[in-house]
Amino acid sequence: MRRSRAARAAWVAVALATLAGACSSGDPGGERATRAAPGAPNVVVVYLDDLDVALLEDNLDVLPSIREHLVERGTRFTNAFVVDSVCCPSRATMLRGQYDHNHDVRGNAAPHGGFARFHELGHEDSTVATWLQDAGYATGLFGKYLNGYPDGVEPTYVPPGWDDWVSVIRGNGHRGFGYTLNVGGTLERHGDSPGDYLVDVLAGHASDFVTERAGDAPFFALVSPYVPHLPAVGPPRYADAHADAAAPRPPSFGEPDVSDKPAFVRNQAPLDDVTIAWLDSVYRRQLRTMRAADDLVGEVVAALERTGELDETYLVLTSDNGFHRGQHRLRAGKLTAYDEDVRVPLVVRGPGVPAGGTADEIVLNTDLAPTFADLARAPVPDFVDGRSFAPLLRGERPATWREAFLVERYDDDVTAALGAGAAAAAGDDGEGTGPAGGGGPGGGGPGGGAPLPPPDGDAGPIPSTITVSLTPAYFALRTRDHLYVEWGNGDVELYDLRADPYQLDNRAGTAPPELLRAFADRLAELKRCAGAGCRTAEDRPAPR
Repeated sequence: MRRSRAARAAWVAVALATLAGACSSGDPGGERATRAAPGAPNVVVVYLDDLDVALLEDNLDVLPSIREHLVERGTRFTNAFVVDSVCCPSRATMLRGQYDHNHDVRGNAAPHGGFARFHELGHEDSTVATWLQDAGYATGLFGKYLNGYPDGVEPTYVPPGWDDWVSVIRGNGHRGFGYTLNVGGTLERHGDSPGDYLVDVLAGHASDFVTERAGDAPFFALVSPYVPHLPAVGPPRYADAHADAAAPRPPSFGEPDVSDKPAFVRNQAPLDDVTIAWLDSVYRRQLRTMRAADDLVGEVVAALERTGELDETYLVLTSDNGFHRGQHRLRAGKLTAYDEDVRVPLVVRGPGVPAGGTADEIVLNTDLAPTFADLARAPVPDFVDGRSFAPLLRGERPATWREAFLVERYDDDVTAALGAGAAAAAGDDGEGTGPAGGGGPGGGGPGGGAPLPPPDGDAGPIPSTITVSLTPAYFALRTRDHLYVEWGNGDVELYDLRADPYQLDNRAGTAPPELLRAFADRLAELKRCAGAGCRTAEDRPAPR
């Protein structure tokens, strides 16, 4: 092992003293350390794009690196969620530890979303990367950053906080080939040969970073491949794999009766054979890309082992959002508050983390940045809404933990008002004033849309029966037992998740008005929260 137990103990004492001094200073970001304390751990995050829980957990038998190095040697969080199931707002949340209404990146595209919005607001001056860099960490990003990068800046631009930087600036990273990378300010063109496959190229860069930084300062690596996001182009070596795989068929798949669902779901046609065949094709494509992601994990772990850093490294695997394929009749996509879209995988391995363990506390993507900072003993700014789940990694169970959280979804092209819609929720005839209008297509990319591949073996166009659903804006309250949603058009949903885990029976029309009012009031409180106030609001007992 790189550091002795005594050295780690000394690091903890020094780091805690440094953190105490930082928190008592007048600097909102804390007194910045110039060097990391001896023995500080590394943090490596494999941050996937559109990976839902089922795609991972149903296929661990063909993902040996993830299974052996993470799941079997780490702890799985069974109630991990995102607070907006679309790429750019979720990634902004991961970098800053804030709900959407506080970081104000409300979609994938300008003017109110995307990289341009994050950059315009000056958010890059304070992210988990700058916090750890200021604490003496070497930092590196390898892959997807924020949608639209590098719109409005030079293609060689590297955001503050990152020592090493590898990200696509031209071409579609999701297609895996034919792209240009910004490698630390140098442009690197890649074509269509097997060696250009993007996931593999990112694996090489991330492994080089580990090798070069080993034994020096501790390091933080955000490894962010553009998979399994559509169009889900896998590497040639897996082109013929999983030919018989089919998308999962939970009870919500092609939901027979959607009469109690919001309007955009009621407008979905039943799934026909052609659509189902296409959804199965999407699943196979995504699974092939996950084979490449598994290879990436194996390569990074091998680099950590070679350099003697593995036992001193927290290795994290998660995703920016989930994904649905036919649930509630919705074609391939995300953007909703249903579990397929907001529940994400989260597995952590590292010093003191129980092997093969599970934790069922509700953890959010608002928690990622403060957790990484906590592991590095770096100060966290007051604007952060989330909390560190580092105690859970040690098997500790805090006396209080969140009971509820907010899910937000805005239009990509307009700034939606933060209205409650509480009158409609409580059975009043008045119209809610929540977010209005339709969102973008549900596949991801600007507005959530992305080019969709034809079924396997079909060289023709996508069948006309396959449509990408438009998801309106909404606010939702999620607890352990309930999902409550206020849609911008006045529709309301309420699900009892213990009795109805697949969210088939909307009880908003039959629930007591006082219960609906309690959910509406709690939702309104979370929509206004900021910083420590969010944690207080989340921890109060949920309506029952």
